[in-house]
Amino acid sequence: MFFTPLSLLSGLSPEWQLVVWSLVVTVLISVPFFVRHFSMQAPHEVTPFPFLDLPRELRDIVYENLIQNPSYPPCTPSPKALSRFGWLLPQRPAPSTSNWVMLSNHQVYEEYMDLLCKQAKFTLTVDQKNAKERDIWPIRSETLKQIRKCDLRLVTTSKMLGAEDPRTMPKDWPLRDKICERLRGVQKAEDLNLHVRAIGDPLWNPLWVWYHASQAFKDSAKPCFQRITFSLDTWSPGENLLARNKEGQWEWRCRENHFVATDAGQYLIREFCSALYAECQDCPRR
Repeated sequence: MFFTPLSLLSGLSPEWQLVVWSLVVTVLISVPFFVRHFSMQAPHEVTPFPFLDLPRELRDIVYENLIQNPSYPPCTPSPKALSRFGWLLPQRPAPSTSNWVMLSNHQVYEEYMDLLCKQAKFTLTVDQKNAKERDIWPIRSETLKQIRKCDLRLVTTSKMLGAEDPRTMPKDWPLRDKICERLRGVQKAEDLNLHVRAIGDPLWNPLWVWYHASQAFKDSAKPCFQRITFSLDTWSPGENLLARNKEGQWEWRCRENHFVATDAGQYLIREFCSALYAECQDCPRR
């Protein structure tokens, strides 16, 4: 006697027929997914894009879209605040923002770094952590020579100034000499600025930190800064800044870059504070 699948199913109870038909439908639906899965697992050859065969002008356009303003030492992102139930969620590391294109090969590295030094602004920070290190910034001398725009951030404490009493600050400041010696390699910089961030303590008013740091760097021949700005680690009322005019002379300007006063050279602390908070005649009064 010959039995067909339908005749076999008809001999089963309705409950078993439902189970069998469910299995059949599941298998039929799963077949395309299995076929696609195994086809994707099959080895296939990938042909790399001939990037270096492009003209240099087109490669530079690609590099321009990858440029990031470098910071030395690299800035570490602050951890995000979690809610009280945040510990229940899986903690994934933040994606790296490093630009790995420079690691492709030697030619790509040289081309990318050449464009980076011409267009990006480098931020070099000196604080309590790296002030004592032999090499303040892990950056090649060849790279320093090509930098066009650079900001020096000096996060200064009284201990870094090397004096216990602000009134007896020595003329020789080893940290300044160390920074200037390292920045002598910045030979092509067209925009070189100094930002002094004062970290005060019970014995040192932040004004003393600004005063000594700015006076120490203001007249240095190399590096030749174009602007000197000031800030606190907390709120500040808004200080004026020092900037060079067209003749290369220092003058005081407000935050809106209006002229406030001519710089008189080496100040006493009272004269410095007076110029620092002098009122701008061009800005509207509040």
